[in-house]
Amino acid sequence: MILKSVKAGEYTAPPAQGPKIPEICGTTPDDNILRWNISAYPANAFTPS
Repeated sequence: MILKSVKAGEYTAPPAQGPKIPEICGTTPDDNILRWNISAYPANAFTPS
């Protein structure tokens, strides 16, 4: 039985990339900042408090 060693040649596939942060969390950091700055009820001068 003859065995050949497999060497990484010029036609090997590139390494797989890991998951991105938005895929894990569902939102990007920009979404969190915008959500923090925007209130559900915007301030209005005519709204009684």
